[in-house]
Amino acid sequence: MEFQVPRFLDAEPKIFGPLTFKNVVAILIVFAFLGLLFFVLEPLYFLLFAVPVVMATLAVMFGQINGRPLITFVENLFSFSLKNQVFLWRRAKISEFDEIFHIVTERTQNEDELNNDHNADLSPQNLDKKRRLAVESIAKRLDEQFVSRFE
Repeated sequence: MEFQVPRFLDAEPKIFGPLTFKNVVAILIVFAFLGLLFFVLEPLYFLLFAVPVVMATLAVMFGQINGRPLITFVENLFSFSLKNQVFLWRRAKISEFDEIFHIVTERTQNEDELNNDHNADLSPQNLDKKRRLAVESIAKRLDEQFVSRFE
């Protein structure tokens, strides 16, 4: 039985033509602001201010960056800029790197021994036993190092 999978779930519903609710609200706010300025400023100053504001509004409403609306980009820009940001950085101790290095080299040496031992019994039981012993030795060493940190 085949089912239709819904597509374009992130598409906002259109209210009027290509305009979404966010677009309509933003355009109404801009035109209300410009309407107030029309009565306050002289016509030349009003035009010098209104033309860039209308162009910026249209760019934000219909522009896209990486296929996403520019208004979403602007919202994310403001939310990222205004929220508190915490940067944490902890320098790892050299001994931790040494421990990891030794564990990795031991593991690779055990694997090399398994791969290079041509005279060994290559039965699945013997390989499983060698792998189990290698893992147990690594786990034992990790346990010892973990316990020694808290002593």
